[in-house]
Amino acid sequence: MPQRHNSRLKGARLPVGAAGRVLLAAPTCGPFCLAGKCSVASGKALCSKCAGVMVPLLAGPNTGQCGCEAGFYFNRSSSAASPSCSPCEPGFICQPARHYVAPAARTAFDRKACAAYGPGLTTRRGKSTSAALCVEKPGYFFAPNGTAPGAALCRGNTWSVGFSKSASCKPCPAGYVIAAARDSNPAERDSAKKCKLPPGYTLSMPQGAPQVQVVACLPGTYQPDYLPYGTTATDTKCSECLQGVTTRFNAATSSAACNRLLPGYHAAAVANSSEVLAARPCPQGFFCEGNANSSSPAAAISFGNASHETGLVPAPAAAALAAAAVRQCPGGLWTQRIGARSESECAVPPGHMLSASGQLQPCPDGTFSSAWRQPDQAGSCTACGRGMRSEPDATGGAVLLGLAVGPDGEEAEGLALPIRGNLQACYTPVGYGLYDNGAGGFTAQPCSNNSYGSDQKAYAYKGVPCSPCPEGTETRTGGLSGTHLNSELNGYVGWRACVTQPGYGYTAALGPAPCEQGSWSAGGTASPCTPCSTGLTTDASWTAESHDDAGDCRLGPGWGYHGGQIVPCPEGTYNALLRADTRAPCDACPDNASTPSAGANSAEDCTLCAAGYGAASDTAPCADCSLLNGYGPPDRQERACTRCPGQLLGFTFFWAGALLTYRSPAISTPRATAPADCVLQFAQLQDELWALNATAAAAAGHESLEACLAQCSGACQYVTYDYAQRACSMRSASGSGAHVVAFKALYAGDMLATNERQAGPLPRAVAAGSGRYTQWQDDIPFGIGVQAPATAAAAATSKDACFTECNWEEACAGVVVVGGSLTGEAASGCRLIYGFTGLQSLAATSRSLTRAVPARFN
Repeated sequence: MPQRHNSRLKGARLPVGAAGRVLLAAPTCGPFCLAGKCSVASGKALCSKCAGVMVPLLAGPNTGQCGCEAGFYFNRSSSAASPSCSPCEPGFICQPARHYVAPAARTAFDRKACAAYGPGLTTRRGKSTSAALCVEKPGYFFAPNGTAPGAALCRGNTWSVGFSKSASCKPCPAGYVIAAARDSNPAERDSAKKCKLPPGYTLSMPQGAPQVQVVACLPGTYQPDYLPYGTTATDTKCSECLQGVTTRFNAATSSAACNRLLPGYHAAAVANSSEVLAARPCPQGFFCEGNANSSSPAAAISFGNASHETGLVPAPAAAALAAAAVRQCPGGLWTQRIGARSESECAVPPGHMLSASGQLQPCPDGTFSSAWRQPDQAGSCTACGRGMRSEPDATGGAVLLGLAVGPDGEEAEGLALPIRGNLQACYTPVGYGLYDNGAGGFTAQPCSNNSYGSDQKAYAYKGVPCSPCPEGTETRTGGLSGTHLNSELNGYVGWRACVTQPGYGYTAALGPAPCEQGSWSAGGTASPCTPCSTGLTTDASWTAESHDDAGDCRLGPGWGYHGGQIVPCPEGTYNALLRADTRAPCDACPDNASTPSAGANSAEDCTLCAAGYGAASDTAPCADCSLLNGYGPPDRQERACTRCPGQLLGFTFFWAGALLTYRSPAISTPRATAPADCVLQFAQLQDELWALNATAAAAAGHESLEACLAQCSGACQYVTYDYAQRACSMRSASGSGAHVVAFKALYAGDMLATNERQAGPLPRAVAAGSGRYTQWQDDIPFGIGVQAPATAAAAATSKDACFTECNWEEACAGVVVVGGSLTGEAASGCRLIYGFTGLQSLAATSRSLTRAVPARFN
């Protein structure tokens, strides 16, 4: 019966006999046999199931003992308490058959690494049992050393997945590389995916090609990275340099290679590495040929704002232009656009030409140019037409738009430069007319000789011929007309240049027209005719000669010179003629006639009688109204005189118990014109008892007062009638002498009415006075009535003052002007004459009446 293995016997001492011999232990299966799985047969211990993955050996001296299977090795390294067999790891070689593991084994049993034959070897899998199973690792190719295995690292742009005993590495696809920095790292060569697209290259699929190809980045692009295998063409595009920037060569690997310029661009900013950080199109008027093939990068340059004179940006210094690979167009030429690449793009812009010295200049006045031209075709501009002019004005010509470089390098509008750029720049000058020259063109001529041109420029060929001045007008070199003369070009501008001819004036309704009667014009104006002064006029029939000067204004019918001025003919006068003498008075109406109003211009207007005159009928001659004891008012519209008013109450005197009344007839002053010119022929200065002493008895008229008064004529000054004696006496002036006797004349009508007229013509006249005195030259006047010297000092030296003194005395009947004369004013004294009144002896029976003689009034 097999002896069970007792693990507890592990490490026990064998028993020693009495004779000192060691007793042999019974056979055991060893420590690796599972409990109850060990049996003894034929003196041998046999294990039927070992611990873990260990297996019983089936042959050999250790048959029945536990060991490791082929391709396994005994491994105690992980846990000494539980040793086991482990499969041989890849890269190692283990025993090719089952093999015994001694119970005391502590380390791996004869496990050998493929690397022991050289680096880069491994096995395809674990449990390898022979060196023949050693193969190359990825990144290596198989290189046996005689009969021993060997491997070598892939070099260059090759790779290997290993494990195939391949005698060589595979090359990367065309154009792909293994980074040089990774050359010694087999992990970077273990597959085709470790082949990279190198910096400076990209993938391309040319038209008709069977597959994508690796190509170098073109000039102006760069690719800085190693790109993994399998990258698509879309993912491998080279990055472009900034617009206008390129590289000197292809296959550029960084933006720093973007340090050259394409034609048409200049560098605006450059890094220390010479990389162009900003590029701008070449400004107008310059050209940039680029420096892609230059050995030196371009320098940065900046440009200022456009010049208001040239429309282009000013040129920087020549050294700066050269360093920046920029050149300015010669002679001030322009380029049509920004970004010019060569001098051939420099041209003459519209509105310009080249001078004989090859310098750009604006088209001269009278010409234009509408197109860009090459220098050899721009020696002149197109003429507008003889006499025409042109101007660089946006309203008449074109605008040459200078171009600026926008913020993103785009073309933008810059400074606008007005030019003579098309036919619209040509114009007919003001004061000129435009005419067809008969040869397919036009000629502008100055408007002169009583014609005028438009006051507005007429652009292109829209001008019109000169317009003739209207009838009655003309042009003159000076004066108002001269102010409308285009002095530079000698053409008259606008209709206002046409001024009036002599005898013509402007009217609002008709324009220039002959001066009407009563006006004149010397011409040379745009004004109406000048009216003649008041009362003056011109000939009724118009001629220029009769209406061209103020001297043509003559005294007109109905007007005359009176009172120092020209006035309508006063009433009673007329003027029927046009008189050159402007100080001639009007003619008086004949035969004391008058006119109904002022301004009469014909003798036939003398239909009324003059003031103070009248007639008995429309056909009777006009006579002095005083002859009819009447007056003729100046404003009446009939020819008859108005009779002076008579007395109603009369003068009274008491005698023999009766009231005796005398009513005096009224008479008027010569040429009397108003009731105030009517006076009583005989006046009693005071009712009742009032008398003057008479000096001589009358020859007749003693029977009554009326008969007595009838005797008073000639030099008779007054009468005194004595009722008791029935005697008529009177006093007559001597007619000569050194003194003046004057008696008051009373207004016609009653005393009461006279009193009410005190405020009349003489504002403060006394009740009984009219202010008029009948004067007589007399040598012995001092015995008349009762006399008293005047109290006013002035009255002693002035006749008028003497009269005034008497005016203020109601009882004063008259005055004696001592040393006075009928015609003079001087006096040496003044005595007031009063009558006898009351019961004085003379007055008791007598009454006196003074006589008024209008021809002798003061």
